[in-house]
Amino acid sequence: ASCEACGRGMAAADVLPGLPPSPSLSRSGSSSRLTSQQAADWLTRVKRDALSLRFAPAAVCADRDVVLTATRQNVRAFEYAAEDLRLDVEFALVVLRQSPKGIRHIAEELWRVPEFALAAVRLTRPALRFVSAELWSSRSFVSEAVKQTRHALAYAARELRSDRGLVLRAVSHGGLALEHAEPSLRADREVCLVAAKQNVKALQHVSMELRGDSDFIRSVALRRRRALEYASKPLQKDRTFVRSIVQEKARALEYADEELQADPEIVLAAVLQDSAALLYAADELREDRDFILSIVKKQGMALEFADEDLQADPEVVLAAVEQNRDALMYAADELWSDGKFILAMVQQQGLALQYADEHLRLDPKFVLSAVQQNSRAFMYVAEELRGDRDFIRAAAVQNSVALMYATEELRGDRDMVSVAVQQNTNALKYAVDSIRSDRAFVLAAIKKDAHALEHAADELRGDREFVLQAVREDPRALEFALKDLRADRDFVLRAVRERGPAIAHAADELRSDRELMLAAVMQDGCTLRCLGGQFRNNRDIVFAALSQNGLALQHSSWVLRSDRDCVAAAMRQNPDALEFAAVELQSDKDFVLAAVRRSTRVLLYARKEMRADRDFIIAAVKLNSQALMYAAPELRADREVVLAAMSSSGRGIIYASKELQADLEVVHAAVRCQGRALQHVSRALRADHAVVLTAVQAEGTALEFAAPALKENREVVEAAVKQNPQALAYATERFRADRRVVTLAVSKQGQALRHAAASLRGDREVVLAALRQDCKALMYATEAMQDDEGVREYFRSVSHSEKVAAHEAYYAEARRARAEAEERDSEEPMRDSEDASPGSAFRRAVNSVRRATSSQREELVQRLEAGEAP
Repeated sequence: ASCEACGRGMAAADVLPGLPPSPSLSRSGSSSRLTSQQAADWLTRVKRDALSLRFAPAAVCADRDVVLTATRQNVRAFEYAAEDLRLDVEFALVVLRQSPKGIRHIAEELWRVPEFALAAVRLTRPALRFVSAELWSSRSFVSEAVKQTRHALAYAARELRSDRGLVLRAVSHGGLALEHAEPSLRADREVCLVAAKQNVKALQHVSMELRGDSDFIRSVALRRRRALEYASKPLQKDRTFVRSIVQEKARALEYADEELQADPEIVLAAVLQDSAALLYAADELREDRDFILSIVKKQGMALEFADEDLQADPEVVLAAVEQNRDALMYAADELWSDGKFILAMVQQQGLALQYADEHLRLDPKFVLSAVQQNSRAFMYVAEELRGDRDFIRAAAVQNSVALMYATEELRGDRDMVSVAVQQNTNALKYAVDSIRSDRAFVLAAIKKDAHALEHAADELRGDREFVLQAVREDPRALEFALKDLRADRDFVLRAVRERGPAIAHAADELRSDRELMLAAVMQDGCTLRCLGGQFRNNRDIVFAALSQNGLALQHSSWVLRSDRDCVAAAMRQNPDALEFAAVELQSDKDFVLAAVRRSTRVLLYARKEMRADRDFIIAAVKLNSQALMYAAPELRADREVVLAAMSSSGRGIIYASKELQADLEVVHAAVRCQGRALQHVSRALRADHAVVLTAVQAEGTALEFAAPALKENREVVEAAVKQNPQALAYATERFRADRRVVTLAVSKQGQALRHAAASLRGDREVVLAALRQDCKALMYATEAMQDDEGVREYFRSVSHSEKVAAHEAYYAEARRARAEAEERDSEEPMRDSEDASPGSAFRRAVNSVRRATSSQREELVQRLEAGEAP
């Protein structure tokens, strides 16, 4: 039927696909739209009486504004709206949001539309009752509905409530949805565990069999202590089980059986984990003096939850405070009027010493325990103890303030003052003048802390050599020199040449002296941070600082941090200096790219968007494949970028994505450039014959990373050994015992014999082949072969000829070098440089021959004999 009320030739089935055709929506037979005046009149009318819509013409019932205004007044008016409006999903949802009570007036057809039904359920839970039975039989609909509310499962078809996957999804969003699952699933361990972890109250719907399963309840209780509340009665009474729970979740004791709440061992296990667990213990235990005393000795803060009478028990309180001094806040007020208690408390809380009797304040052990607790307790120490050497020494070891309260005689005792100063150099200010003037004593204190100079005698603080010596130990020492010395330019210059940061403590009038600032930064570049703004913007001073420490850039002015030359100088000393460069330089591709040649670490401090710039990263990795490490993840997965990195070094494959590490083309490029890059490719490609063959041809020792099957392949092994005879070390026992492979290896490098099988290290032909290449290979032959007369004779002849060849090459090169030098001297004036002298040329020739290996020497002799210049 056409929607005449809207004036459109559109079927209701077109409005909501899947709905059956609706009857005609025309009520008055008119298909005309409302004029503005008519709409205004009807809006006024429905505001007064929303239900007047029932007598309205079809055009009025199809007007959205009129219908919305009417339903806002009385949601029943929605029944009289035009059919196309009642079947409009979006319009119906607007009405529903406006008045959730209008749910009963929604067209029945809409409750068969999944999108509408889900949106309605999201708006109001009662919508669940109106959803069609067909949708409650749809797994996809129910799967989405349970995300909105756990109650959706209650309306699902029975077969869906027994669908394990669907129920799992439901309980993962709302654990209590388990209530509506079929009994078989309420006995399913995984389903119930997911539900209980989402909402521990779901355990009340779990089967009794699982609620009596100790492993199941424990797995939930370790996350939700309340799980014990829903455990079966036998489990709540199981002593071993409950103890294991409260040791992890102490407050679960609240849900244990009453008998176990009165069990001292169970309660103790819980309280040791959390003192608040005592709150859930049986009253008789909380009132049991012996039990509480044993508890507070191990967990002092449990005093808070003990019976009030026990909080007023001196012994119990003292035991609690001894374990944790903060427990004192839970002691009863009446205890502070108990003299014995105060005496005992002094040993725990030092300031309580002021309340002690005179005879106690004369007891060294008693007073020492008080001052160890609080240094301010020294104020209440008796005069007799202040002159007691043993007492003051013992106290000074704990706190240097003890020296302040000692007698003058003890403050002049060198050993006594030394003990105090070792504890805190500020104790020097309490020593007598003779000690504060002792150069050796004060210097030793300065080595520990420069502040010691502050308390030295003025004669030392004004002594040039002494203060200079102190500055060498710690540049901060200049801060405590006399004012005249800190204002002496010559002295300060000497000081900053020893330790640059000392400039921070020079007199203010010297802080503008350019020469001093320059000397300071040349000694320590980071001294730049101590200089004024004008010097941190001075190119000469900043460049001097950067040449000593590139990281000093962070202390230069913003202007110089934007200066290309300045930042480049800093990065030459330390590439990490880019971190402190201006943003525009960190974003300058050409500048950063030039720095990449020195170190790829600069990319760490480049702008994030630059590391995601494809063209820039390609250029960077071509310079250094390590740059790939700092590229954005999407570029490390870009084939072209990774291939560009492989062109400079195969090692860059380490930083490629996992997918490209398994890409045949990329891997070929990597191992072709650097064979040992094979170790970073996927396991599957390490078993690829072509890839491994390429790798070992580039770098023989890449055989180490080949799959075991390819280490058994003759072609691969021979290619590896041919490229690097030492690759024989990674071949299988089969090839290390293969005469052909081993001969190939030792003929190129005699010492590869060390990797051959024992049988071949005892083979005369193989050993002789190795000796022909390197006579030192004999050390790897078997003892029998080393003792073989023929081999020994050959060894002597080979080693002798090698020595002769080496000597001939040595002297031939030396004669040639000398002749060239003399000829050059005759043509050019003598230079002052040592490198141009005949003697140095001769020495270079000699050293080059000395460094040559035996094979190089043989080649050198052959070239000399042929008249070629080496």
